[in-house]
Formats: sequence, C-alpha cells, structure tokens
Amino acid sequence: MKKHPTMRAHKRNNSRPTAIDLLSEINQILQEVDDLEGKEIINKQELPIVLGLDNHDLYSIDLATSKHIAIESDIPSYRYKLQQLFLHSLLNFDNRMKVKIAWIEDTNEHTELRSRIASFMFTKATQAEIVLPLVVEEYKRRKAENIFDTHWVVFVSDAYTTYHKHKELFNVLEGSEVQGIHLIGTSECLDKETMTVKEVMEYNTLFYSFLWFDDEHHIHHERSLIQLPSFTEALPFFHEKELSLSEYIDELLRKRDEISMSTKAPIEPMNFQQVQSHLSLHLLNHHLDNQEGTIKLRLKAVYALINHTYQKLFMEMIKRLCENITYFIADHPKKLIELKELRFDPESGQVLINEKAAYTPTQEGSLIPLFAQSFNELCLYAIPKTIIPLDHLDEATYPQLHLVTEALQRGESYKKIAPQTVPIALLSEIEDILSKVEFQLVSEKETREKN
Repeated sequence: MKKHPTMRAHKRNNSRPTAIDLLSEINQILQEVDDLEGKEIINKQELPIVLGLDNHDLYSIDLATSKHIAIESDIPSYRYKLQQLFLHSLLNFDNRMKVKIAWIEDTNEHTELRSRIASFMFTKATQAEIVLPLVVEEYKRRKAENIFDTHWVVFVSDAYTTYHKHKELFNVLEGSEVQGIHLIGTSECLDKETMTVKEVMEYNTLFYSFLWFDDEHHIHHERSLIQLPSFTEALPFFHEKELSLSEYIDELLRKRDEISMSTKAPIEPMNFQQVQSHLSLHLLNHHLDNQEGTIKLRLKAVYALINHTYQKLFMEMIKRLCENITYFIADHPKKLIELKELRFDPESGQVLINEKAAYTPTQEGSLIPLFAQSFNELCLYAIPKTIIPLDHLDEATYPQLHLVTEALQRGESYKKIAPQTVPIALLSEIEDILSKVEFQLVSEKETREKN
C-alpha cells in the first residue's frame, strides 16, 4: 500500500481538527501536487482512493500500486457503501479519459448505479464469462506492448464465490495492477471455519483483504480504524457535477463544517453502547509518555501492530476502560456505565444525561454546564495527576512496558520494538496503567483550554 507522499492520517492530542483545519491542509497538499504534476492530481501512474472524507481523518491509497482489493462485510448496505466510496474517488471529472469500469455480478442488483456511470464503462456486460475474457485479453495486450492509456477497474460482487467459479481466468490477472487493471471484490466476511485452507489462500493470493467491518460496523483499513463518509443514492458523482477531486473534497468539508456548526441536535438520543463506542475512538488516540514528555507510546500504534485476534481484545479492553469515564450531574460524579441516554437540548445545547443536565470541570476545578451541539464536540480529558509516566514504572511489575520504554528512550520506533513484545502481557499492563487514569467527559472547547 502506497500513501500519497504528503497525505496522512490526522493525529490528535485530545482534540479533533476542525473541517477548516483540514481544508487548509488539503489545499496545501493539493497545491504541492499541482506544483509537481502540472496541476493534475491523477495521472497514468497514480490512482488515489481517498478514504474518510470527513472532518475526522483522511487516508489515501494508490490503487495503481495496490494488490487487488477485497472488501468484506456481512451487511449488503456496508459493501455498497464501500463501492460508492471507491466510485466517488475514481469518477473524478479529470479522470474521464483515464478510467474505465466494469461490474461482475449475477443478480444485476446495481442497475441504477451502472446507468449513472455508463459513460465510464468499457462493457455493459455483467456476466463473468463475458467480462473476464475481455479483461484477460486486454491485460495480455498491455503486457506485450508495455503501455496503457486507461485504468480498467472491475468490481466483482460476491467475489469469493465468483473467484472459485472462474479461478483460472482470475489467476491470470495476478499482478495486473502494474498494467493498470484493477479488481475490487466484495463479499461477506469469510467464514474460515467452513472453508478449506487451500480455498482461502488461493483467494487471498489474488484478493488482498484490504477493508473490512468489525462487529461494531467500524471499518478497518489494513490495521487502522477509519471514519467513513455517509453517501446517499442522490449524492452526485464527480463527473455528474464536473468537479475535480480537490474541488469535491473542498465542497464536502465545507458542507460538513456547516452541518457541525448548525444548532440542530440529533433526532434520536444515544444509549450507553453508542456513547461508549464513540468514546472508545477518543481513548484509542490517548498515549503514554515519560516524565519529560519526550517519548510517547500511542495506543493507536499498539493497536495497529498486533494481529486481528489481539485487536479484538484491545478494543474490549478500551471499552471496559470507557465504563469508568466520569461525568457530573450537578456536583455528583457519575460513571459512564450509569448512562442510559444522552441527548442535546435543541435550544440551549445543554448535554442531558438520563434527562438531567450534565456538568464539566473547568481548569480551576469548578463545575460548569456541559454544552455541545453534537456528539462530535464531546471528548475526553485525562486528569494529569492521575497519569503515571512510563519511566516511573518498575520492571518487575511492568516488564513489557519497561522493555518498550527503554527501547523508545534509545530512539527506536515502536514498530521496530513490537516484535519483541508479548501482546497479551503488554495489553494487560496497559489496561492496569490506564485503569488508574481518571478520564472525564468534557467539551472539545474545554479540552483545548485545559491543554
């Protein structure tokens, strides 16, 4: 996976960048690209797919250098959402001469969508028996001539089953991304208990498990958690509005900023599980550091460098910690586990928890009403005096964290250190340390003032 050289995920220090912050950074990124590439964002060698087009995170992957992509989810609407995401990045008006699309599916469930992108399709056929030979023939021609003018992107519905029906044709296309031919397969999450190792390995040799949803419907890119935009059927594609990629990103962020600044509150109140899930992402951005603050062990980095099984345990740990987050009703501290319902007063913006006004501590220690226009304006504050620095931990009690701390102090990256650790022991030590930290539910504005 190749990220755009200047595009990156936003790192947050207990506060989230605004859409205006992101817009400024995106403009700078796009200006750099313009200077380097003669004001063209996408060329024959680069085909960026932008993930997370909202005011949370931005990621970019280069389809031109990625293996064929597998998208896995048991929920059809989520698979469709991912397909839309790819289309919104691919169907840039600047791409009208550079991208051609085909769609392999048995049930023809995307007829309306295909009619909207008809001008980009190199064939209207949807049967694998027709589409695959066309693609294979084109791939062989490109290999022989070592040149191509357009990227061919083939969406494959029910990819796992379709692959095994036409394995020989599909396998010819291994490595075809080098010649501008890309496969994007969607399927239900693979039930590997009912499949042979050989079947799964054959499929994964061609389709790389790139994007998947977890049990909470959060999407994961490789090992990173990503926020996704909310697409609708009515949302125009680039070519329908004749917008460039940069103009479209600007427009999306502007609209999101307008929405976040509006006074409209969510129609439905949120229950404990919804609030817990949201705050888990905030806690994932927390970090442990030493007394001087010169080294940091980011929880997100730990999460990213452990395997999928341990990632589940990690998120379970984070959710347990969230149960102890403190909020105030009047001057009485409460734990998040006591929350049954959270909503926002549409007139005042007062946060109401279990129908009572919630309060937040100030920097001076007094309590003031907790105000927010949406849940995105709520975040966590870790009381400094409850945080134990990494270099204050004894080796006998915290051998894993001691190992990591010493390596970080030597200037090693956590990525290099990770293989030396025992994940389950490290997670246990991290939970023990974080369980001693007092996290409070506060407004984003109050967090900025405290920091």
